[in-house]
Amino acid sequence: MNTQMKILFGFILSMSLAACGGGSNSIDDTNSATSSGANSSTDNNTSNPDDGMSAGSGGCVTFSRPSVGQIVKRELKQVGEDIGISKETEIMEISPTSITQKILPNGVLLGSTVVENFTINNNFRDITSESTKISSFTFNTTYSPFQRVMIDEVCEGQTWTTVYTEIKEGEPAISHSKTYIIEAINVSKTTAAGTFNTFRVKIEDIDVVGTAWFDIASGYDVLSEFTDLSGNMGFTLELTEKNF
Repeated sequence: MNTQMKILFGFILSMSLAACGGGSNSIDDTNSATSSGANSSTDNNTSNPDDGMSAGSGGCVTFSRPSVGQIVKRELKQVGEDIGISKETEIMEISPTSITQKILPNGVLLGSTVVENFTINNNFRDITSESTKISSFTFNTTYSPFQRVMIDEVCEGQTWTTVYTEIKEGEPAISHSKTYIIEAINVSKTTAAGTFNTFRVKIEDIDVVGTAWFDIASGYDVLSEFTDLSGNMGFTLELTEKNF
């Protein structure tokens, strides 16, 4: 797998628990285009309500965090391919500074335990490191200084950029300059797991651009679509099953 494909593949998998974590429910006004406004459940969609590309309802929305015991199955698929790879995960433990999830084994992926470490900074979760244990082997990844993702509350029009270096043991370091844009809140999105009220996020990295939809009720990403900037390679990560 070449470096560009590793970046794209890792980029889309990194979205799988981007809304999890611990900490306060406050929003940092300096990082938000809209720092106030009532949470709205009204969907002002004028396009197909299930394509997820409507303008949204405006304002801000508080979204839930996934909880211990929840199990989800996602399918990772390369654009143009009919068959993908299923990945089933279960949240085992959540603390104010870490989240532990189990990746259940299937015919392609080995079972593993992933522990993600982070700190909370207002309405952001700053991911500092991750360890993956497969059998008796542990593989460590650090994000220097950190990878910043949203938590608890987002506002339509909010944007931020996180610049960091991803360092995996035994591999060359990868530089990231990732920009997140909250494009819309309260938009309907349908996947194989059902129809969800979501907020839509545009994400741009050095060589990758994409869109992700997060379920407001559970905090899970229900669909992520990414491609490299050349347009030659693309992946989708879709929620297909859940136990809640």
